[in-house]
Amino acid sequence: MPADPVRILVFKILVVLASLAVSVVLFFLFIDIVGFSILMVILLPVIVTGFLFGFWAGGIAGLLSFPLIASVLSFANLLNWSEIFRTGIPETVVFVGVGFLIGRVTDANRKLTYEVEQKKQLEGLYKTLIDTSPDAITTTDLDGIITFTSAQTAKIHGFAHKEEIIGKNALELIAPEDREKAKLNLAKTLHQGKVENVSYLLLKKDGTTFPGQLSASLIKDPGGKPRSFVAVIKDVSQAQKLEVESKKRLAELEGLNKLMVGREVRMAELKQRLRQLESRQL
Repeated sequence: MPADPVRILVFKILVVLASLAVSVVLFFLFIDIVGFSILMVILLPVIVTGFLFGFWAGGIAGLLSFPLIASVLSFANLLNWSEIFRTGIPETVVFVGVGFLIGRVTDANRKLTYEVEQKKQLEGLYKTLIDTSPDAITTTDLDGIITFTSAQTAKIHGFAHKEEIIGKNALELIAPEDREKAKLNLAKTLHQGKVENVSYLLLKKDGTTFPGQLSASLIKDPGGKPRSFVAVIKDVSQAQKLEVESKKRLAELEGLNKLMVGREVRMAELKQRLRQLESRQL
């Protein structure tokens, strides 16, 4: 269950207030021992605020440290107001800088964490889509080495697990007689960006072959440099069987049709001869 944002905000505020209280207590405990350098403990709530709330909150916390410094010094009757300003303002400038710095680091870290989480989610979605696709999908590096593949790829090539395919050269899944054509199309994809519906004779794990159709695209990095290939393969053996059967049935129907037409022609000829015989008898 996701955390309640209001509860998280209240918790953060309580942490900041607690750090403020701790810094004040430490100030009064150690002011007589270490002198005015104890003012650096006021940095604690500034650091905590920047860490929890980010860039602007850290800077504002640093700015608000001046009234805190002035209050504790005045309460302790350690300095008069002119001395407080002379001592507190330089400290405040330092605190503002520290608050901004901590806040900037926090914001950058949050952004990086968010981007990593988004990337993980997209990768998970990408892998789910690939594994549920009815087509075989494979990615390779520029040398043709398989880096990722779908479960359907393993299935059509006769492997029990897709991990058996990762690390192989994609040419190993193509029949030897079609490998030169595959190399040429790999180069074509690298230069033109894609190839579509190329027919290959593909190999199964047991060495048997089956017809397939492949489409491939080039993947580039953000700088436009070629990075990898992604290929979609369809097993067209069933489609080819259906096509052969359809042609066979069509041929049978055409033969039957010719037979029927020929029979009708012969029947018409017989009827004509009968009529001729009947007319002669009359």
